Amino acid sequence: GKLDAMVQRAKAIGVNVVEVENHLGAFSLERLKEEIRNLKGEGFQVVGEVGAKWTEDDETRMAQGLCDPKKVILAMEQLLEAGADEVVWDAYPLRALIGNQLENEAGQEQIRQVAKAIGQERMVFEVSNARGRGKSMQRAWLVHEFGPDVNVGNAHPGDVSELETIRRGIYYDPAWPYIRWHKNNKPTKNWWGIEMPDYDLDIEPRPVWKYAGEGPL
Repeated sequence: GKLDAMVQRAKAIGVNVVEVENHLGAFSLERLKEEIRNLKGEGFQVVGEVGAKWTEDDETRMAQGLCDPKKVILAMEQLLEAGADEVVWDAYPLRALIGNQLENEAGQEQIRQVAKAIGQERMVFEVSNARGRGKSMQRAWLVHEFGPDVNVGNAHPGDVSELETIRRGIYYDPAWPYIRWHKNNKPTKNWWGIEMPDYDLDIEPRPVWKYAGEGPL
């Protein structure tokens, strides 16, 4: 019952994008459509989120590193049907599907299934830190899989330079693909499609620093 007040406050501070979600199942699809129509009528861009941080709270997940693609697709389709401009895939299930070391091939295949059904241009892939592990490898996997224009969420201002060099294929993994692509006489149509290295052998974990001047954890 506070939507009108929220809308006016959001406008006052310059917000132009609103995220809606239905993790608790409190809204029917018709109610969700009504809320999204109201927000869009007020001039906001609306994005809807799918997924939850913990497996037991997420009906779209079968296990920690596995989702139910049909349920993810249905949830996203319902938000888009309700009028959302884009759908966001929550960072926690998405990171588990990719794998901290890019090891979850079954989960990665499920991501491909969802993206094919929904259309990656209508999706935002959130990427988060996890227990000291950074975002670079997951971001690089997304660029490798979907191209440099993939929509990446949770990119803070301090992340921009790293993310942009990943988008250009010249930083961190997958092992400077743009450079390897040229070196190998452009073996694929797009540089980001070049075969990725074996991460178990080729990628050394980066140290995590507590504070400036202190050694790695």
